[in-house]
Amino acid sequence: MNFFRNTSKPAFDELTLFVLAYTCLLLISVSTYDMVKQGSLSSDGSQNAALVPIIIIAIGIALSFYHAFSKREKSRIEKQIMYLFASFVSGFAGIWGGSYLLSHTENGSWTLVFPIINIIVGWRMIGDKERVLQDDCIDDRDATLAEVAVSAAIVTATFLITTMYFHCHWAATMSICAAYGTSLNRIIVNILLPMKQG
Repeated sequence: MNFFRNTSKPAFDELTLFVLAYTCLLLISVSTYDMVKQGSLSSDGSQNAALVPIIIIAIGIALSFYHAFSKREKSRIEKQIMYLFASFVSGFAGIWGGSYLLSHTENGSWTLVFPIINIIVGWRMIGDKERVLQDDCIDDRDATLAEVAVSAAIVTATFLITTMYFHCHWAATMSICAAYGTSLNRIIVNILLPMKQG
């Protein structure tokens, strides 16, 4: 029972952050490729308003990838940036993915569970304002290479299935992958790679 209680709640550790960062990187890569292919890649002044979130996302992705493969201890400011990154991605995936799914699916669609999970996770993180100031806002446990590899494989498969087989919009794909990363990935990894005792 303790195993389920500890692994079913959102655990913001290196592995969770890696999954969120990897999902963002997949979406950015595919979107950029599509825009280049269509010849619609351009920049204008309208993107200035999104500068702060873009900077947080970029630094969050970089730190999440770095710490997934590094044993170096995270500094307090790194943890705070990673926590803000996870909060923003979870909240964005819930609100944007939920808005898209509500307007493009039937009310009883099973896919609506994913943005609901993201909204709850994002709300829990953002609602706990003091947590971002604490040293333990991101778990210090190092992710293993096996855990990172299994997580990347599952997220890649999920991403490909949702985009190529189900033809999901990017917002729905992000919502599904983010919900998996924050709520299910640790459980799946613990089942597939049970920790050695002793």
